[in-house]
Amino acid sequence: MPEQYPLHFEFRANQTFDDFFAGANELVINDLKQCILGDGEQQIFLWAKSGQGKSHLLQSCCHFA
Repeated sequence: MPEQYPLHFEFRANQTFDDFFAGANELVINDLKQCILGDGEQQIFLWAKSGQGKSHLLQSCCHFA
C-alpha cells in the first residue's frame, strides 16, 4: 500500500474568503462554500501556478468550516 504523507499546514487567522481577491474567479469561492456546506461537489480540484492563492483558499475553507 502506498504511504500517505501529511500536508504541512499552519493555520493563519488572517487568510479568509473576505481577504481573497477573487476577481473573475468568484464562482470558485461559491463552489468551495457550497462544498463545505454539503450542498455542492464532494471534491474540488484546484490547479494554479505558485503564488496564485491556493493556500489562501485552503485557509479560507478552514475558517468558513
